Amino acid sequence: MHVASKGEQKYTMMEGIRKIIKEEGWSGLYKGIGPKIVQSVITAAFLFAFKDALYDLTVAMRSKALAAKKLKLKAN
Repeated sequence: MHVASKGEQKYTMMEGIRKIIKEEGWSGLYKGIGPKIVQSVITAAFLFAFKDALYDLTVAMRSKALAAKKLKLKAN
């Protein structure tokens, strides 16, 4: 629908779905789902890994700052 040129017929969404089912069957509606699922899984894995690394870094920096503050208080 989006890439139809000026002379081509533009289909509505329902017409497009009917055409896919007619030409490719019901499985045609799910043809591109595999790569999308793989993409989603990889993205989620990176987000979780980044979140964990950022959390660990934050905890380490906070612990270091608190230790430095305690030493400073003891020195005074």
